[in-house]
Amino acid sequence: MAEISPARPSRFHFDTQTLPGNDRLAVWREVFGRQVARLDLRPVDSAAPYRAEIAALPLPGLSISYCDYESVQSARTRELTADGRDDLIIGFVESGSISVAQSGRDLNLTEGRATMLSTTLPNVAVAHGKLRLFNLVIPRAIIAARAPCVEDGFAREVGGDALALNLLRHYTRTLFDSSDDQLTPHFLHTAVSHVHDLVALALGATRDSAAEARGRGMRAARLQAIKADMAKRLSNPGLSADTIARGHAVSSSYVRRLFEYEGTTFSEHLLNARLAVVHRRLTDPHLRDRTILAIAMDAGFSDQSWFNRSFRRHFGATPSDVRAGAGRGG
Repeated sequence: MAEISPARPSRFHFDTQTLPGNDRLAVWREVFGRQVARLDLRPVDSAAPYRAEIAALPLPGLSISYCDYESVQSARTRELTADGRDDLIIGFVESGSISVAQSGRDLNLTEGRATMLSTTLPNVAVAHGKLRLFNLVIPRAIIAARAPCVEDGFAREVGGDALALNLLRHYTRTLFDSSDDQLTPHFLHTAVSHVHDLVALALGATRDSAAEARGRGMRAARLQAIKADMAKRLSNPGLSADTIARGHAVSSSYVRRLFEYEGTTFSEHLLNARLAVVHRRLTDPHLRDRTILAIAMDAGFSDQSWFNRSFRRHFGATPSDVRAGAGRGG
């Protein structure tokens, strides 16, 4: 895998709506299309409205992008393939539909489905209406070493490990949404490696690679998905490992083991997550009219004494002190 640079990644955003009207088409096609994306871009119908908006997070060994298109055709022409890029593009349709063609194959993808294209071969993709697309771009050599038959999947629906594919979407979305402060070199090195594991599983990894990926990337993605689910359900005072396990079709012992691999427990994570929510709300000036007890109960605490002891032990101050300090701006 490519080494992670010590420099923080630089996010990228492009929107045709921000371009001058008279030059919009030319700048989009020549500057963004041919020079940046290395694609021949054009409206499907010159008389119809078109739009392209892309938000991207380029990382060593992985690029993540979310694209909103309307009536757009993109083509990786034979001329453009001469640039030597050898990447795999894994595309997920978030909404709308898209037609793709490569290697003599044609495929129409609708919401919730995914395909793979190669940058070494010409391809065409057409969005006739509004389309929301989520793309991963990964050097082919990284995945080919784990799933050697990737070429068989070009312009076909990704149909390997469905669980890995779902976890991949969730895990990558969370990575994309991470704050810049979270994107440390160590975090990125680990997260990008997990994405590679999940992609290899989704495309059909070899037996040895699959075993390694399930013990690393899939485990991390499952834990992340479970934490996200817990965050949505913190207000339920009865939330338990059993409840979470049922929702993810795994055993409660497996859920507990996932947290043990991280050096904590389910109960510790749940408590810390609830305390963090309370602390954030106590320092929110818009919630000054809410009582401390009401805020604690909204976060899932059902015992006031236990809440007060836990809060003071965790933050070294009482809830009242934290609220008072926030009111003074300290």
